[in-house]
Amino acid sequence: MRNKIPQLRLLVTDKCTFSCRWCHRGGEGGGLGYTKASHELTIEQIKNLVLLLVGEGISHIKISGGEPLIRNDLIEIIKEIKLINGVKSIELVTCSSMLKEQSDSLCDAGLDGLTVSIDTLDKEKIKKYKGNNQEDYLERLIDGIRMTRKKGVSVKINTIPQRNFNEDEIIKIVEFTGEKGLSLKLIDLMTMNVNWWMERYMPLSEVEKILQPIIVKQMGPTFQPGGTGTPMKCYLLKNGVKLFMRDATAGTHYGKTCETCKNFPCQDGLMALRLTCDGKLKFCLYRDDNLVDLLSLVEKNTNEAKKAIQEAINLFRHSQFKKAWTPEIERQRISQREV
Repeated sequence: MRNKIPQLRLLVTDKCTFSCRWCHRGGEGGGLGYTKASHELTIEQIKNLVLLLVGEGISHIKISGGEPLIRNDLIEIIKEIKLINGVKSIELVTCSSMLKEQSDSLCDAGLDGLTVSIDTLDKEKIKKYKGNNQEDYLERLIDGIRMTRKKGVSVKINTIPQRNFNEDEIIKIVEFTGEKGLSLKLIDLMTMNVNWWMERYMPLSEVEKILQPIIVKQMGPTFQPGGTGTPMKCYLLKNGVKLFMRDATAGTHYGKTCETCKNFPCQDGLMALRLTCDGKLKFCLYRDDNLVDLLSLVEKNTNEAKKAIQEAINLFRHSQFKKAWTPEIERQRISQREV
């Protein structure tokens, strides 16, 4: 399918104020062999690289990290990207209480959508599992969400259901999103090759059963912009919440780069093209051994940089949807490592 053009995940930093156990080191720019970035792209470098990527067909951009609100020039980054002809949407992923101070400026800069990661509404759990001791963290984050919605920008909550952590909060989080006029996306816990996954992984089929009494109708599967990654079930709940469920057992897209990967089949596959904070193209969440140094290519030869982008996009364009990953495969993989 020639219409599969991946979403760009623009990773503006690999730094974060949290230490969530279920997140990659370095955030989306991290991986199984991750090493900390030696530098972060400047606004001018970001603009030039995004210009090239958009010129080759990229149109949907989601800014992530690390924690993007750490960058004090984030507003200017959004403004510059918004001016690029061909960009259809700019979204932001955050879990920072700094949203309260920056919400108005973010919206005024041209933000089209906001995703906020909230895995628990329990203050003690936030302190224990996220490494955040800010007493008013949750209140400030919720204030930021409210201010963003008041500006007319859509807000989605991302939640990862986990055993022995938040399985008893699923309904509470659904009620919270309904009260605030938000949508909700439930994501299955990804492994990152850590043994505690076996204790925490909660099948979304079980979550679906919990929510069954409040489901009004199923609205059909949906993909993220670009048509890659995992098809998500979509439900309308009684309280008006639009619920998405990203369940890796439903399958995902795999490509040529997956054929020789020791993690195949994985939960993520080819979901989005990522641009790391130091200017490298990253094809998937797990691998760091096949990055393309786009910044260096641009500085040497623009045509070579364009060729690299075209090859990256073609990897996604020619990817194939497969139902390959199962929890049983992952358990076996983890058990074999323990031997």
